[in-house]
Amino acid sequence: MRRRGPTDQHEIAGLAMALLLLATAPGLAQAARPDAVAPEAPQAAGRGGLMVFVCQTGNQWDLFSWEPSGGSPPQRLTSTPHDELSPSLSADRRLVAYTDSTGAVWLLDLETGDRQRLSTADEENRLLQPAMAPDGRTVLAVYRAERSRDETDLVARLTPGTPDPDDDDAPLFGPAWEPLAGGSSTWQLPMLSSQFSPTWAPDGRRFAFTNLHSRWTGTIISEIWEARVDHSVARQLTLLDGFCDEPSWSPTGDEIAFACDQPDQFDLYTVSTKTREVRRLTDHPASDSDPAYGPDGTSLVFVSTRDGAPALFLLDIEGGDVERLHPFPDGDRQCKEPDWR
Repeated sequence: MRRRGPTDQHEIAGLAMALLLLATAPGLAQAARPDAVAPEAPQAAGRGGLMVFVCQTGNQWDLFSWEPSGGSPPQRLTSTPHDELSPSLSADRRLVAYTDSTGAVWLLDLETGDRQRLSTADEENRLLQPAMAPDGRTVLAVYRAERSRDETDLVARLTPGTPDPDDDDAPLFGPAWEPLAGGSSTWQLPMLSSQFSPTWAPDGRRFAFTNLHSRWTGTIISEIWEARVDHSVARQLTLLDGFCDEPSWSPTGDEIAFACDQPDQFDLYTVSTKTREVRRLTDHPASDSDPAYGPDGTSLVFVSTRDGAPALFLLDIEGGDVERLHPFPDGDRQCKEPDWR
């Protein structure tokens, strides 16, 4: 199962989603040591585009970018005293939203190396799992509510705030929270539940997420759901009666890959957003998780413990072939939470 920041299955209850507006503005905070990335067009089927992921460096997790078809090693994007977590890449491959182990949310510009803090001190440890929208200006994130553990709201807030010149710890561009125009300020799924692991559809009008709830027997299960940003529609896509998580939307928008422990091991699946047909992609005693579609939709990068420690693997969706990736020429590292555009 994906480890996205300081949460586990028991802490997930009480999470809610929120929308934050991002803006590209001058005067962004300088990252510790980012390297500019200018991704080129794909050079081989299933191998093009740009990946971002976190890998272990010493005793911490750092953010890296890598062009799978470029022949160059990954570029280290962060070097801070904290763990970087949950990277999400923009459609144009320029911006990465992520969190760190302090609970802060950041936006990193891969062209300039500048980064921008998106969370205030009050919001730290309440905003998790940021997901970049196709417009490159909006982030969908999980919001940890303070009220009932069994109730969550999907709240859209889009108005940018202003920095506080008297507060050195305030973000340079912090969000002020307003309801989404044309929609309700709060929206409740028709059950007691929590939502997490958001991912955007390519059209920017829909998103998928994991909906966790408890049965009357006390069993906790989670399924994959789809909803419209305007809150007009929400529907359940899977009914596997397990713990399904980590949805990733295909480039065409007609299917979603995810991981599920059905029946007793985490493997990869897809579900059609049109027919809701579920297809199993892997069947291995190790844990397969963290799927992310490649830019041409023919391959998935995912994390597996097939060789012991978590590592990146490539799956040919139609052929079923699995290959371990070795991005680092100086030896393998533990890596997780990939995103690929």
